Amino acid sequence: MTLDFEALEENGFCLTSSIYENDVIGLVQQLGSIRVDARSPEPIRAIRPQTAQTAKSNTLSSRYGTGCFPFHTDTAHWEQPARYLLLFCVSPGRGMRPTFLQDSRLWQLDDAEENLACRALWAVGHRRPRLATIATRSSGRLTIRYDMDCMRPMTAEAYQLKELLEGRIGIQPSIRIDWKAGSLLTIDNYRMVHARGDAVQPDPDRLLKRILVGGD
Repeated sequence: MTLDFEALEENGFCLTSSIYENDVIGLVQQLGSIRVDARSPEPIRAIRPQTAQTAKSNTLSSRYGTGCFPFHTDTAHWEQPARYLLLFCVSPGRGMRPTFLQDSRLWQLDDAEENLACRALWAVGHRRPRLATIATRSSGRLTIRYDMDCMRPMTAEAYQLKELLEGRIGIQPSIRIDWKAGSLLTIDNYRMVHARGDAVQPDPDRLLKRILVGGD
C-alpha cells in the first residue's frame, strides 16, 4: 500500500482508510524521516483529549482542555516546522469529534499581502522565543507557519497581518474529517492548517497517533 501522493500534492492532504497500525511506519517512511518533539520524544505519539489540569504546560490542551482547538500549524514553535503531519485513528471516540482542515491557498492573499506575510516579524515559542515570519516563499509558493498560541506579533505590520489572517480563516470553508478506526490522515504542514472540533459527549476513548515527518 502507498500514500496517494497525487492527492497530497493537489489537495494538501490525503486520507487513507482501512490501515493496520503495524503498517503505519512503512507508509510514513515513504515521505521521509520521522522527527520527534524534545518534550515527547516518542516517534509515534498517542493523542487523547486531556483536561487543562493534566496536560503538559504550553500545549493546546493546557489552554483549551477537552474543547475545540483553533486552526494552527503543528510544531510552529520549532525553528523549522515538520514538513508533514500524520494522524492515525486507533479509536474515533464516542464523542464523534472531527478534525478540520483549511488550505492557506484559499486565503487568496494578493501580492501586497503575501509580501506582508513574508516580512512581518513574530516572536515564536515560549521558553526561548525566536523571530520568524508567518510565511516564506519556496518554489513560487508560500510556506506557512501559523499558531496564535505560540506566536506573538512584534510589529505594527504583524498586528495588521494577524487581523487579516484571522478574518480570512473565519470566512473560508473548511474540510471536515470524521474519523474511523484505521484511517490515516496525511497533512502538508507547510500549506494546511488544522483544528480540532468539539465532541458531542465526553470522549476519553478517542485515540489518535501523531507522527511528524521531514522539514529538518
